Amino acid sequence: MAVRGSQGGITATELLIVVAVLALIVVVTLPVAARWASRDNERRLVEVGNALFEALEQYRADHGQVPPPGAGAPGGFNLRTLAPLSTDGYVTDSEPRLAALRRRRVSAYDSIAGSEAYWALLVDRDDPDVQVIVASTDAFPLLPDTWLDGVYVLRGERLEKQRRARARSESARREASSLETAENSRG
Repeated sequence: MAVRGSQGGITATELLIVVAVLALIVVVTLPVAARWASRDNERRLVEVGNALFEALEQYRADHGQVPPPGAGAPGGFNLRTLAPLSTDGYVTDSEPRLAALRRRRVSAYDSIAGSEAYWALLVDRDDPDVQVIVASTDAFPLLPDTWLDGVYVLRGERLEKQRRARARSESARREASSLETAENSRG
């Protein structure tokens, strides 16, 4: 009886099975990796939103109002440099924060002249579907007459709060109260 010699290599069926298993692994892991990347982008954008919120709140506490929209207005908010927040020391390291944003800028900002109300839209540099709203207003276009105060992730037309708004300091509350009292006594 003759003994068959062992043949080297693999059969086409074995190769097909290995390719199918690898394809299945890729199909299963790609959506998971995409979700991780999206969550990382969201986390980075929320951090930028938190810094912007803190800066606007501190500016408002110091000046009694937030910067008006438009870099051309005196003291107006510059979408590309974050001035006057960056020039007056309310935002430090603005370049890395701007680098996280689409087109290296805040996408939109609005405030009412002489008001404490504002909102800003931040869009992620890598994924335009990742958007964050920084607000202290009831005049946000998607949700008029709804008071927003803090940092929110925009998911479709739904906002999810990411950060509890910092309560005004006692001194800022007393100062606002004394200003209101002075205005009421004049009027």
